[in-house]
This record gives sequence, structure tokens and C-alpha cells, in this order.
Amino acid sequence: PIYPQVVLNLPYDFILNKLPHPSEHATAASLSDGNSICEATINIDYIVRAMSPPECFGKSKHVDPVVSTALDTNTAILSPTREAKLSSETIDGLVNPNEEDTTWALGSFASNFLLDLFESNSNNNDLSSDGFAHIGQLILSLIAKLKQIASESDDGTKKRHSKTFLLQCIRVKGHGEETIGLCRAPIGIQKKTIVIEWRKTCERVYKRAIYVLSHKTVGNGITAVVTDSRCHGHVTANGAFERPVRIPAAIQGARLAGAGLKPNMLLITKVEDSYMSLAEDDIIPKAHKVSYIKRLKSKIAALPVDAKGVPLTDDSEGEGGDDTMGSRGSYTAATVGVAAALKATDMVVGGQCTNVFCATRPPGHHAGRELRPMKAISNGFCLLNAAACAAIFATTPQSEGGLGLKRVCVIDFDVH
Repeated sequence: PIYPQVVLNLPYDFILNKLPHPSEHATAASLSDGNSICEATINIDYIVRAMSPPECFGKSKHVDPVVSTALDTNTAILSPTREAKLSSETIDGLVNPNEEDTTWALGSFASNFLLDLFESNSNNNDLSSDGFAHIGQLILSLIAKLKQIASESDDGTKKRHSKTFLLQCIRVKGHGEETIGLCRAPIGIQKKTIVIEWRKTCERVYKRAIYVLSHKTVGNGITAVVTDSRCHGHVTANGAFERPVRIPAAIQGARLAGAGLKPNMLLITKVEDSYMSLAEDDIIPKAHKVSYIKRLKSKIAALPVDAKGVPLTDDSEGEGGDDTMGSRGSYTAATVGVAAALKATDMVVGGQCTNVFCATRPPGHHAGRELRPMKAISNGFCLLNAAACAAIFATTPQSEGGLGLKRVCVIDFDVH
């Protein structure tokens, strides 16, 4: 059907305001006639609030009626954070950051289970278990450092310290996991349980940091859209599904949503050369075989300047790849796509924003290490796998120029 132009240009926030609230459809899970299960509607609003401060710190008294039913029967959930515990106590001589303000007490970040573990090993002379007291000291030091940075009134100072502190959180989290792996767990307690609680504690500190170090255009609640005009150098054939008009269409939609117009929605139109160098020199060679990169580069370099819509990803036998077309500027465009993904990852992990949308092309997530992943019949319009590159950058140790995360999750909303 042909829709009126005015409908296509409706602002996103107007459309969302017209939709019913998710809680209006929430129904408790129940059995119907004993034969089928009626699954409860997912309450997205509750989930989003639970992931945002202060709810993510365990501070909120709000309990969703649908979720509470499930929580009451779930015995695997450990105790919540303890508000005032250890507000005036020490672990191995290290004083808690603030004896009066319980919002900075260790009990506001760590569960009862983990606090008991820290306390029981604080005066333990057993070298196989004193690592628990050690990581307790680490988390207290981290909280003290965050409180010090948060006390700064200058937004510029907070911004300068934000990324450094968040990367330190990641290092402490990783070091703690390794330390727990080397310690001897108390009788009846699995190390896996301790690791999970440790991760939760570090993530609460990390989220608290983003919350207190954020300001009008940086941090919590900020969305960014990243694009680059060099992506227009990737020219496909007329009538191709993957064609240059996709970026202007995406940017138009982003602008209608407020990108570049609202202070909390940034529109970034240039990817810095530092991310281009990082992509080409360090990350892309980790995601793809050198032989594939050389073959792709040489094929693109041999194209006439005015060529467009030329198949680019034929294998050594010259078979396949007809749907993945391009032009002389395709490799640069693909590299820009990777660089944009690296910048986006850096911005999110570094606390500059909550999420980033990369309006780049060609796409990348179908590209395999050498050609086609899982013996696919084509590369699906993709040259360099930007999603894989972002994941590699995120999980590369900080000592090697990465962000030092232990794990990432890649979710593909592949809707055609």
C-alpha cells in the first residue's frame, strides 16, 4: 500500500505516546485447561526501569505484580544488597568510604552473601581463601574513588575521569573473577555463585558511576547516532536491495526522533582517524584472515573509477558473491563502518552515552573470517564484519588497546 507522506513523517515520540502502556497488557502466567501455558506479557517498561538507576542499585520499593509472582517461587535468587551493613566497619584495616552516608556503604553494592564472605575471611590466615578479603579491599577502594570523583562540582572534571574510572571498574571485575577462581570456596558454596555475586557488585558500582558522573549531554540517558559521508563511496547497482539511499533514510528517521536536535540525542557525522587506524591496523586483521583482506583490497583497487555494482566477494574459484556488490570506494566505506562500530563501543563502555546507532554501509554481520560464515551461499551484502570487530575490540585486554570486557552478547535483529 502507498502511505500518505504525513504518516511516514510522524515523530517517533508521538507514535510511542499513542501506544498502550505495556502494563495494560500484563497478565500473570497461568495454565489453561491444563493443556497449554498462557505466557505473561513481557513488561518492557519494568525491565528498562530495573536496569536504570536507582532501581539497579536495589533502592526501589516498586515491585511489579507479574514479576513478584515469579520471584516468590525462585529460590535461586540470593539476598539483596544490605543498605547499612559495614557503614562503619573495616575490612582488613580499610575504612568504608563514608561512615555516615549509607548510599556509599559497601552494603549498598554487595549482597549479604558476598559481605559475609568478605567478613569471614578478613582475618583469615589461610592463603587459599584470603583472596576474598583482597577483592573486598579492591571494591571498597573503587567505591572510595568514585565518591571522590562524584564530589567534584565541575562537569568537565567528571567527564575527564569518567572513562578512566569505568575502565578501572572493568579491570577490577576481571581481576576479581580470576582471584575467586584461585581461592578455595567455603564448604557448601560453589565458586560459580561467588563469581555471579561479584559480577553483580562490580556492575552496581559501574552503573552508579555512570549515574553520578552523567550530565546534560554525556552519560546516562544519552543516545548517539554515528554516520560518515565516506560510506557513500560504496555504490551498488541500480535497483539493488542494499543501496546508498539507506543512509539518508536512516538519518531522516533519526532526525525525526530528535537526533542532532535534542541535547540527549547526539548526531555525529565524522569518525575520527584514530578509530580508522585502530580498525585497519589492529582489529580487522583479528576478525578476518589476511588472505581475505588482501584479495578484497586488490579486487576493489583494480576496479575502474566509475565502476559500480561489481561483485566483490567471489572466492578463489570465482563462484558466488553476486549479491555483494560495490565500487572503488567500497573498502574504505567498509572500514569506516568498522571504525564507527569501534567508536560506538568505546562511547558506551566509556560512559559517554547509553546506546549508539551506527548509520553506515555496507553492512557487515554476514561476513565470515575468510569469506562466508557457516558455508553460507553468499556474503549477504557484507564485506567486513563490524559487529565481530566491535566484540573483539570490547574483549581485547586493555593492555593491548582494547576495553577489557570478559564477555559480550551480539543480538541480530535481522528483519527483511
